[in-house]
Amino acid sequence: MVETWAIDGVPLLSLASEVHRIDDKLVPPVRGKDRQYAFRPGAGFRPRVTDSQTLTLGLWLLGQDGPGGRADWEGNYAAAERTLRRLLRPDAGQEFDITRTWTDDLGTHTATGRGFAGDVTRARVGRYAGKVTVDIGMADPFFYGSPVVVPLTKGVPAAVNNPGDEATTAVWLDLVGSLANPQVSNTTESPAVWVKVGTAIANGDGVLVDAESDAVTRTSDGANLIGALTHSGARSWFRLGRGASSVTLTADSGTGSGTLSFWPVYY
Repeated sequence: MVETWAIDGVPLLSLASEVHRIDDKLVPPVRGKDRQYAFRPGAGFRPRVTDSQTLTLGLWLLGQDGPGGRADWEGNYAAAERTLRRLLRPDAGQEFDITRTWTDDLGTHTATGRGFAGDVTRARVGRYAGKVTVDIGMADPFFYGSPVVVPLTKGVPAAVNNPGDEATTAVWLDLVGSLANPQVSNTTESPAVWVKVGTAIANGDGVLVDAESDAVTRTSDGANLIGALTHSGARSWFRLGRGASSVTLTADSGTGSGTLSFWPVYY
């Protein structure tokens, strides 16, 4: 599998060579523990959730040949080292975007997560090269792919395919009136996962449900409609499991429609 990496849009291959992931984890760690009961052997299994992860990148910083020949190598190496240092330590200690592009048997994929640099070590190899190892902590363990947009027609099940590594809750539901008490259901989940906005959406108006950020906003005036929302089937407002799902928009009345947008998550 071929991979390339970028930090805040800067390809690491523009600063270094042989950039590759060197940690041994195939998947991120999980969080949670089984529940024990008095006088019963063993424990009752409790579902786990994916926890924060740390990925480790190894790369070679090199002084590239410039117009001045070997005289430029030292300066080029210093410039690459300085650029990498500043990418890894943004002002005010903020996270940076880290983008992974890879090619596998299913094609080429690009996904972006958020990270911060922990331990960074450098072993200088001569005057013009250095071997660098970077631990990047990801509080949110996922890389998010490009959004997938699926139109929803009232009363007609829509086939949705989540190509990610696990279920995603990064889902937007854009509901357009007229619709009375619209509900969007994922009946592939067991139990079914559904979210309902208990209000009327006028013709020409809309409501955006952001399941990831727990926000419900009316388009016409930006009003917060969170008090009108109910949901069931999962702790999150809405989720799409890995692979195929059947999603349906229903309403008590109206001829409106909707759009489901989701971001696949990758490790």
